[in-house]
Amino acid sequence: MKIPTEFHTLFWDRPVEDLTWEDDKYYITARFLEYGNFRGLNWLHREYGLYDFLPEFLTTGYARQLGKRTLNFWKLILKMDNLPWETEDYLRHRERYWTH
Repeated sequence: MKIPTEFHTLFWDRPVEDLTWEDDKYYITARFLEYGNFRGLNWLHREYGLYDFLPEFLTTGYARQLGKRTLNFWKLILKMDNLPWETEDYLRHRERYWTH
């Protein structure tokens, strides 16, 4: 996977050259959604069909890596309500940290 240099800063904790879409697609998607920009999202969509993959991504636990605003934005865009992993306990625990 050849991620353009302008997006390497999204992956400060792992070597970019070691990333592959097959093995790291959830990690890569989370980073682009949370820290990237529209140019990066468009690149990811052109290369890997990001917008077709987003509903699948949001139903996985990896979507927990997203901040509340980012997650809610994509849920609104994709017209998704409660996600399978958004249990009552999880939401109550999360509200404790996201009330402000």
